[in-house]
Amino acid sequence: MRPRLALDQNFPVPIIKALQASLVEVSLDPIYEIDPRLSRLDDWALLVALKNHPAQYMGLITTDARMLDQPRELAAMLQTGLSMIVAVGAGHDPLRATGLVLTHLPRIAALLKAHTPQIWRLNAHTPKPDTPRELIQALASKQKTSFPELFNSVKLTESELSG
Repeated sequence: MRPRLALDQNFPVPIIKALQASLVEVSLDPIYEIDPRLSRLDDWALLVALKNHPAQYMGLITTDARMLDQPRELAAMLQTGLSMIVAVGAGHDPLRATGLVLTHLPRIAALLKAHTPQIWRLNAHTPKPDTPRELIQALASKQKTSFPELFNSVKLTESELSG
């Protein structure tokens, strides 16, 4: 049986529903579809409700990283055995959070263990862009030559540039 996870209300359900058939590793259920009353519970009470739900949820996917700073919520995780996947680096962007979760979900699903609480903090930092000059310099260094030597040996001619 594949792991079943609850999604908090910050994820775009139409996107999740459209991709659900492709998510063979895990089943995702928005909390308001599990039970509309769940979205009004304190976070610790939500974890308890998920633990006691007949669908046997293994955890919660959320963007609320503040839950990880709350002793009561962490105690609830320990006592319920539920895991939490937190899209920490997504800010308030639901599409970014969804992409971040979907990117890591197959690996996380493979490592989830029933009754073993785990916390997965997912970060999405936009990397600094490289320049072609930096990459040619790195290649030149690997080839034990200089940037000008490598560049001059591979640069396009005027006729190649003009098409």
